[in-house]
Amino acid sequence: MSNVHARFAMEILGHSQVSATMVACTHVPESPKREAVPHIDRMLHRRRTRSPTLMSKTDARSPGA
Repeated sequence: MSNVHARFAMEILGHSQVSATMVACTHVPESPKREAVPHIDRMLHRRRTRSPTLMSKTDARSPGA
């Protein structure tokens, strides 16, 4: 939604929830997705190394278990 606030679009389109508008009217191009992957990977890696208690029991098992 190019420079249109989601709430305005929601009202104009008659949606009852902004989430419906966001699903119907947004598209993420491939290039920004590819650029985001390394950043998300780093965030997830930091979270795993900082909080071992967040790991599930299946994460704690060795791959051959």
